[in-house]
Amino acid sequence: MNARLWGAVPVYLALGYLISEIHSAPRAFLAGMATYMVYDFTQIVTFDKYPLWFALADSMWGGVLSALVWWVGFKLGLTSANR
Repeated sequence: MNARLWGAVPVYLALGYLISEIHSAPRAFLAGMATYMVYDFTQIVTFDKYPLWFALADSMWGGVLSALVWWVGFKLGLTSANR
């Protein structure tokens, strides 16, 4: 299997835009968790051995990562809080 890494470019551009439009860390957490859940639970439907515990943990990680990225962007002045 050959990875086609170019496919990550539009995904991360879209996620960067999504994070830039969010104006609080809790909302960034929820958006990140929802985004990761779409992926993880699609994997559960697609692959019968994809573990539920991993989907749940990865979804939480998506929330934490998105909130962290929002916070860094806020500290750097790239996004604003509570419009």
